Amino acid sequence: MKIIIVLLFSFSQLFALKFMTFNILDGATTAWQHVLNIIRNSGAEIITINEANDPSIFYRIADSLGYYRVLSVHNTYNVGILSKYDIKDSAIYTSSTLSKSLLEAKIEVSPDTFIYVFTSHFYPFGTDNERRLEEIKEILPIMAAKSKFPILFAGDLNSQSQLDGLSGDYGAVTTLIADSGFSDVYRSVYPDHNSQPGFTYNAQGAADRRIDYIFINSGFNAVSATVLDSGDYAQWPSDHFAVFADLDVGSIIDTTPPEISSIHIENDTIITITFSEPLDSFSASNPSNYCITNDIVVKNASLDQNGCVVTLLTLSHTLGNEYMLTAREIKDIADMPNSTGDTGVSAAYLYMIVQKGDTCFTFEDTYVSGAAPTTNYGAEHILHIDGDQGIQIAFLKFDLSAFKPDSLDVDSVHLVVKVANGTYSNSAFGGNIMAVYDNSWSENTVTFAAQPSISQDTLGSFSQVNNNQIHEIRLNNTILLGETLSVALATDNSDAAEYFSKEGGYAAYLVVYAHERISTLLDDVNGGFDNNITVSPNPFNSCIAMQYRLDQETMVNLSIYKVSGQKIKRYSNEKQSPGLKRLIWEAKDDFGNDMAAGVYLCHFQFDNGFQTVKRILLVK
Repeated sequence: MKIIIVLLFSFSQLFALKFMTFNILDGATTAWQHVLNIIRNSGAEIITINEANDPSIFYRIADSLGYYRVLSVHNTYNVGILSKYDIKDSAIYTSSTLSKSLLEAKIEVSPDTFIYVFTSHFYPFGTDNERRLEEIKEILPIMAAKSKFPILFAGDLNSQSQLDGLSGDYGAVTTLIADSGFSDVYRSVYPDHNSQPGFTYNAQGAADRRIDYIFINSGFNAVSATVLDSGDYAQWPSDHFAVFADLDVGSIIDTTPPEISSIHIENDTIITITFSEPLDSFSASNPSNYCITNDIVVKNASLDQNGCVVTLLTLSHTLGNEYMLTAREIKDIADMPNSTGDTGVSAAYLYMIVQKGDTCFTFEDTYVSGAAPTTNYGAEHILHIDGDQGIQIAFLKFDLSAFKPDSLDVDSVHLVVKVANGTYSNSAFGGNIMAVYDNSWSENTVTFAAQPSISQDTLGSFSQVNNNQIHEIRLNNTILLGETLSVALATDNSDAAEYFSKEGGYAAYLVVYAHERISTLLDDVNGGFDNNITVSPNPFNSCIAMQYRLDQETMVNLSIYKVSGQKIKRYSNEKQSPGLKRLIWEAKDDFGNDMAAGVYLCHFQFDNGFQTVKRILLVK
């Protein structure tokens, strides 16, 4: 399996860097001063260390150099990174697959110029070939997440290279690394393995293999490389020679488009889209770059201060309907300074929005009064709230049993009330909405003296309310969505407010916006499609044809997406005649990688502008 990290990057020099990787043999406990001298004399500015088994020695070397340092203490054979430049962030990855650990450091080599350095120490040479292959398969996706930065991966991989003229089953690990967009620095400088074998092991015997490496992505350029060996120093303190390189640090021109991380439904006219990285403000704030099916017009688009969240103001959606949002020509901003002035690339996305609106009316409402502590007001047409003498509090209870939050992700909950039309109904402050966790109260029996306990959790607040106005307040907490929800309307303000009760002709109600989880989106074979197309079967596997029928000749563009919106397989546009069509998707992506069993989106687009999505279940 190939994991592609870099495809279309170019290089422009920003900074020169001296780098070293060194396995110092069991912590260099008795030879640390020799190791320190080798590093210092080389002039290396960033060093990855294998077998930093004695943390105190590692820290002593770092302090002697005056370098920043980070160390992963795991499985005895520790790995560390020393840097002349500030280590802004670091991470340690461990798993049952990794022999030791993977250590990551984000380093600021010059103002606003960052690189990522990774180091690891693989399973022993010879007997653990397959295990080392699994190690690199786990590491490559971790590094891929940083692919917009210059990346350097170095260490003792206990693996020989396909570039060293070896026959047999050699080079599987380094081949995967190369296929992922990384270059071997030493072989980049010395392509001829016969004249420059570059052996790094065994430094205490007859060195005969190259198993210590420096790999770089296209954010670097290799200038020179050297294996520091006993020819340079009379005695060598380790069984591994060090590998040294002069590198130019460049910027990666960003050709990876921003990804949609999530879509959130605020209400029937407001949608927020979270992107994976900061966006270009002009393209992200252009309403014409967004399109929603069913004639939902995007009226306005705004980008938040952090540059990752776009808020769309749209025409009203119909509650319960399903929509497709398409974002086109949204540009990102490169993470690194870019001398070419390129600010990003354009990209198109598809993402399912399933908007569900359940309206839940109160089935019990009343108020209580401190002036009449034993009186019940369950049949009154008006709900009074007052913070002055004779405190008055309104209680509302909602039946949510028809709403199934176990199969839905809640986006927002809104309370809607109507102000009464009496002399004292309007108020400068309409009160607070407080959570009530005791649902045992009844509108027919509750009194001020026997009222449920009101929590200190404020779910929302009304500002000024006026007679006969309808007010909608978004509640700031949705964890209360059980089968029953109780709230209190209360105020400590002497300016009272009055609202209609259900007996008064306008019951308060909740509107719940939510989206279905992907695992629940497996509807019937023909569900969700227009009349001109049907698809079967569902579920299917890589040997069963997906079938669809066209009622007229049309151009068909078919693509397969992950549920996250990532396109994984595209079939070319072609004009197709009416009738039953068959397509076998081999459950592979465009790179030939096998796809796991699960839910995918099959997207059809036609030349008449109609498009539709079918959720398909892949079984294996």
